[in-house]
Amino acid sequence: MTSIPFCGICHCHILSLNSPARIISNHLGMKKIVIVAAVLLSGLCAFAQSFERPFVETRHNPVTNKDKICRGTATYTAPDQFALVYSDPEGEYVVIDGNTVRVDMAGQIATIDTRKNNFMGGMMETLMDCIAGRYEDAARRNNADVSVSDIKGGIRKVVLTARKAAVRGYSSIDLLYSKSDNFLTEMVLREFTGVQTTYKLLD
Repeated sequence: MTSIPFCGICHCHILSLNSPARIISNHLGMKKIVIVAAVLLSGLCAFAQSFERPFVETRHNPVTNKDKICRGTATYTAPDQFALVYSDPEGEYVVIDGNTVRVDMAGQIATIDTRKNNFMGGMMETLMDCIAGRYEDAARRNNADVSVSDIKGGIRKVVLTARKAAVRGYSSIDLLYSKSDNFLTEMVLREFTGVQTTYKLLD
């Protein structure tokens, strides 16, 4: 694919093979918002009505060969409320409430209406597909190749790979699901720049 506009918010950036620093003033800020949703939803079982679980976010910089690790608590309430509250760095958060996203990163506050932002809206749709296990729909929507394999521990691994290189965005996204309940437990985002960000939900 020319790139995959994925969604998910992290403390660092947004999932998008088409397009994931500071939120608010630039595109990198929007990236954070999408990844938050990914982390929140990644622990959500298809039938869960609510969810709360600690998460760990690890961002690897290929230039410095160092990792930046962030931690916090992810919560979900059906059908469309999410929150990602960081304990490290303390005080930062991302809240998704229907079509509204509110973010506080390093004291910088932003509110985004996804109905007025087609790019963000598209990423959110792709995110929901990935969380719900509809990865084939996400691949078709984003012109990406998809491969599925079963690995040890009752885990299904799904890899979405961009068909064409791009200046920005993700070259691939790995998704790990529990085969027993289609529960997304881990997401790995690889950017064309070489940066890699991993999100894990903890028990």
